[in-house]
Amino acid sequence: MTRPFISSKFSRKLKFVYSLKELSLLIPLDQVSIPDKVKQFDVDLFPDS
Repeated sequence: MTRPFISSKFSRKLKFVYSLKELSLLIPLDQVSIPDKVKQFDVDLFPDS
């Protein structure tokens, strides 16, 4: 999927996450700026989180 645009070495460093909860397991969320729309979308998609 990302192969034509970036090197394989770089693509190995990418980590895809499906929710903000999953992201919070990797990095502290207070260190990143997350738009309110993204937060609301996450709540709508995963109401139990």
